[in-house]
Amino acid sequence: GNDNLTFAFRAWTGDVILTSRIVSFANSDGNGRVGIVIRETDTAGSRYAATTIKQGPQARSLFRVVTNGNTLDSTYFATAEVARTFPQWVRLIRQGDTVRSYFSADGVTWTQDGPSRTFTTLPATLYAGLFSSPGRGGNTSTAVFENTTLHGLPAAPASPAATPNPATGAIQLAWSALQGSDTYTVRRALAADGPWTVVTTTTATAFTDVSPPVGQPVFYTLSATNLLGEGPPSAPISAQLLSALQSWRQTHFGTSANAGSAANATDFDGDGVSNLLEYALGTLPASAASVSVPTSQVSGLRLQLSFLRARPDVTYVVEASSDLSPGSWTPLATDPGTVGQSVTVTDTVDLPTANPPRRFLRLRVIAP
Repeated sequence: GNDNLTFAFRAWTGDVILTSRIVSFANSDGNGRVGIVIRETDTAGSRYAATTIKQGPQARSLFRVVTNGNTLDSTYFATAEVARTFPQWVRLIRQGDTVRSYFSADGVTWTQDGPSRTFTTLPATLYAGLFSSPGRGGNTSTAVFENTTLHGLPAAPASPAATPNPATGAIQLAWSALQGSDTYTVRRALAADGPWTVVTTTTATAFTDVSPPVGQPVFYTLSATNLLGEGPPSAPISAQLLSALQSWRQTHFGTSANAGSAANATDFDGDGVSNLLEYALGTLPASAASVSVPTSQVSGLRLQLSFLRARPDVTYVVEASSDLSPGSWTPLATDPGTVGQSVTVTDTVDLPTANPPRRFLRLRVIAP
């Protein structure tokens, strides 16, 4: 149960990922070991789990599961000691009462050494760090470590920056890298309290949402994940990609809201045409001189209505009636013709022979 080693450590509470790169190891005995260790205490005989390499170099994980008990190695779990070259990356992961040991030649591809080892009721705070052991007394060992890190479950990241791009119809998100994180998950919702939908999981620190809802606030959160799991999300951040109609209102009224002077039903310039119709017909809502109302004419025995179909995002409905009563209007055509061109719709009923003939056409525009 006695220990013969030099131990540089830090007390750590909770789950942890301990990683280091062992650059070199020299030992006068040949049986010394170097590596990383998580111990219950900093005193001799403590329970511990270690990822170790001895001169040769040969690697295995070591465990002491009972205070002052014998050390068990990964061969106890039917895994032979493996020859590995320096420099060598080593890692220990503590989750609750379970510890896993890993080796890697490049710090990217990791191999677990033996199965996970579960201890009996580990305390919340353990001692995690680096060690070098000369083996038998009277010998010496020298180890060089670099890139040593201790990470717990990722904290909540700062909220990402969200920038609408009207030219592409996308919202661009960007954030700072969070130390100890492997991937990031972006979630989207239409309200600050959700429900949330995952839109991407990425190793990058930026994401472009190419198909966000348009014309309403969109909310995003960001969370980070590592080998211990996914951490808590950031505070929600919102962005809004204005619809074409909202952008038009912003340009002409200084607001994107369908309210007050900018409301669809308002006739701001007093020319007898509502703001929504001004938008649909391609005229200026603040200039009474800018008028392009639908026109009617007779072709043969049928009435026609002509207008400019200026926009792709509103619905144009031409309706007909014989007496103007509220329930008498029936649709003749929906979104006729081509956007950007003048459209003519012909009635499907001949004008009656009564004098004067009574037949009416109108254009109704439905906002998106």
